[in-house]
Amino acid sequence: MGVVSSKEHPIQSKQRNVDSSRPSASKQLPSQRSEKNMLIQDLDRHDNEFLSPVTSPSEADDVVFHVGIDTVLRISARKENLSKKNEVFHAMFFGPYEQSRSAELRQRFVTSSESSRDQSTNADEMTSNNVIQIYDSDVDGRAFKNLIRFLNGESVELRSVVTAVETLHAAQKYLCDGLMEICVQYLAEQLSTDNVLKILQRCSVYAPVPSQDQLDNDNAPSAPPLDVIEMPLVSMPDVPDGPVYRQQQQKCWFSLLMNHCLHFIDKNASAVLASEDFEELDADMVELVVSRNDLHVHNETEILTALLRWSVFECHRRQLDVTVDNQRMVLDQFIWHVRYLAMPAKEVLNTPIISQLLSPKESTALFAYVMGRQDANQLPDVIRRNLQRISTARKYLTSKTSANEFPVDRAAPSCRKSCVTEKIFVCLACIFE
Repeated sequence: MGVVSSKEHPIQSKQRNVDSSRPSASKQLPSQRSEKNMLIQDLDRHDNEFLSPVTSPSEADDVVFHVGIDTVLRISARKENLSKKNEVFHAMFFGPYEQSRSAELRQRFVTSSESSRDQSTNADEMTSNNVIQIYDSDVDGRAFKNLIRFLNGESVELRSVVTAVETLHAAQKYLCDGLMEICVQYLAEQLSTDNVLKILQRCSVYAPVPSQDQLDNDNAPSAPPLDVIEMPLVSMPDVPDGPVYRQQQQKCWFSLLMNHCLHFIDKNASAVLASEDFEELDADMVELVVSRNDLHVHNETEILTALLRWSVFECHRRQLDVTVDNQRMVLDQFIWHVRYLAMPAKEVLNTPIISQLLSPKESTALFAYVMGRQDANQLPDVIRRNLQRISTARKYLTSKTSANEFPVDRAAPSCRKSCVTEKIFVCLACIFE
């Protein structure tokens, strides 16, 4: 994110003589840019990309933000208004950050101009006016627009889950707790089997994942109820308001959203486990989901099938051959979150996936224990250590379960028609391939 003062941005003068729709032949990839020429090439990049004037600049506006990843949006605002409402913008415009960053950028621009008269003139123009150009390619344009609207006291409209997630990221980056609250409440209301795992994965970047001890003790979510942290500043007036405290508040909001996601997954576990998004989770999120005691599934075969599918994709991600040994390696301790001893004995003996996930010694000992032919003391060490966990039943669904006990699944019809048997055959085909 760079800060440069400018009366007229260089790209505005270029666009009068150059067709902006024609890409530059000398355009380089970001990874190819040297530190010395980064600023010049960034300006050329903005010249070739689509710039959409989201807000109409007025005479009072003294800062223009260029934000976005693929589509760059120009958003004008007033420094004074933003600085009064947000500590990040205050440090950006009136703190030591502004002075040091402006001097650094100007020096880099002058150095990279290679003593060209025209470029030196542009460098002087860029520091001769009060209009500041700020570039931030880490924040989505619509999300940043929502941030500015919120700080200006205007209404914020979240029209999609994608925009809400990006706005939550922008609010986190610019330490805007009020906007974070709006995004969390919106996302909690929009959870579905189509998006809950994506949102959960995004939350894990900012919020601590519950430890295994916490999960084994009570399987409780990792955040307090909404009414406890809805107004952090009011409920905890004695806590000093500083960067560390703000950071803890932000983690609290993300933990709260993770809490909502986990509860939704519990109630809709069958559909969530059968979704393709489960195959894209990282290892920590997979363990967090399959370790939960409150998953509402029909049987443990659904957990086994989901893990087997995930292991196939994880082997590909690690560039490993899809073999039984490699699948067992990537699954590691996840296989001990399956409640083998909560399954009927007949189901344990007739489920071939168990023999594929466990070693021959482990599966033989488990089958003997289920049939009553072996005591717990004779089990392998790894089974004895996890004996309590694999014996704990989940909240299994039966034909007598009332539909009113669970929230309405807002997934697409195709997701609700997923067939567990079909998934098993697909996984077996991948193994023997």
